[in-house]
Amino acid sequence: MAYQKYMFDLDFGPPPANRPKAAEPVEDAYQTEAEPEPPPPPTFTEEDLQVVREAAYEEGHRNGTTEANETQQALLAASLERVSNALAMLDNAQADANDANQRVAARVAMAVLKKVLPAACEQNAFDEIVRTVHECLSHVLDEPRIIVRVDSALVDPMRERLEQTAIEHGFEGRVVVQADPRVGIGDCRVEWTDGGAERDQARLIADIETAVNRALAPPEHRPEE
Repeated sequence: MAYQKYMFDLDFGPPPANRPKAAEPVEDAYQTEAEPEPPPPPTFTEEDLQVVREAAYEEGHRNGTTEANETQQALLAASLERVSNALAMLDNAQADANDANQRVAARVAMAVLKKVLPAACEQNAFDEIVRTVHECLSHVLDEPRIIVRVDSALVDPMRERLEQTAIEHGFEGRVVVQADPRVGIGDCRVEWTDGGAERDQARLIADIETAVNRALAPPEHRPEE
């Protein structure tokens, strides 16, 4: 092993005042600063977690209750509207049904009347004519005569009956009974100087039918009275 020769060049005395200091280590300017450590995660006690759970439950329950109430109210409102519409439709349908029933009943009544009235008038022709003349006598007591026009089949029996009726009512004029082919079997015409009266079953039926049709017609189609 080779040894270096000692040259006696080492200074063992105090260092001079102007002797330069040893260079301090320079930090690298480009050295990246250390990132701060993240804060520790929060810690919760079991009581804190229980409070949070209860608060969340209450909030959810409250929201659920509110939503359920709103849904229930909406369903109730929709149900009430449907019921109201159904009642309105039922009322209209009932009104239409009542109107239709009235019209049918009126038509049936008119059909029956047209069949029954002529037969009834023919069956009771004599009495109906006597009743008509009887109603006229109280208004013609001062007349010299009255003329009663009837069907030819009733002339003779009607003359005898009306003469007796005139005496009973104090009528002192003449009662003339004449046959008229224009007069039906249950009809009659009573004439005096300034007036007259008539029993006409065809016109009576027509008047009844007109009144029924007018009563059953819609309001906008009814003639003004």
